[in-house]
Amino acid sequence: THLPEQCTIRIFDLAGTLVRILEKDDDSTFLRWNIANEFRIPVASGVYVYHIDVPGVGTKVGKLAVFMANERMDTF
Repeated sequence: THLPEQCTIRIFDLAGTLVRILEKDDDSTFLRWNIANEFRIPVASGVYVYHIDVPGVGTKVGKLAVFMANERMDTF
């Protein structure tokens, strides 16, 4: 929430692995994430780090927690 018109959001796990890149380029102040990685597989419950890059303004780094109702272990 409270996002500018244009920004890039990168989400990392705590090991520093890039989980997802989200691009925002519209008038809304929020961006929905379907809680999936780049391969459209739901991420696991846990703590993730986000990095928001706003052109011409700067960056913001923070943490977010994901709580999944059911863990999916179809393959391992």
